[in-house]
Amino acid sequence: MTFHARAHDSANASALPLLEEWKRLTQAGLQASRAHCAAHALTWHVKALRVANRLLLQPFDGVADDDRLAAFVVAHLNIADCYTDMGQHSEAAECVDCAHHRLLRLLQDEATPYPLRQAAYRQLHQTFAAQSQPTPACVATSQTLPSFMPPTGSLLH
Repeated sequence: MTFHARAHDSANASALPLLEEWKRLTQAGLQASRAHCAAHALTWHVKALRVANRLLLQPFDGVADDDRLAAFVVAHLNIADCYTDMGQHSEAAECVDCAHHRLLRLLQDEATPYPLRQAAYRQLHQTFAAQSQPTPACVATSQTLPSFMPPTGSLLH
């Protein structure tokens, strides 16, 4: 994941530490997962989700909407992985569904700023893919994409 932020903008003073905190917590969770300590990893990823929620709820100049939403989605997917590792498949599915439905709500809410809607649209593939992974309780949903489609060419890099 690539983070786009200006390094020394005073308006970013509170956002960049939050983003760095999210990265630190996520790395700690991933290290615990690699050590086969799913419950410990879960604790780190829940803390990372709290930080991601703060980033998502309050837009910060210099932190791209894609990065804010990616932190939110990745935190949910990491938590779902922990639940799966602990054999709690329904909790894993609920966690993925939570992130997926939040993205859909952002897309469907006309009060959501257009750039954030575009970012939500770009993140949907992550939650669709996670929902379609075959686990005992996680079955792909039959939801269709919302009618929101960004202008042609706006998402190409």
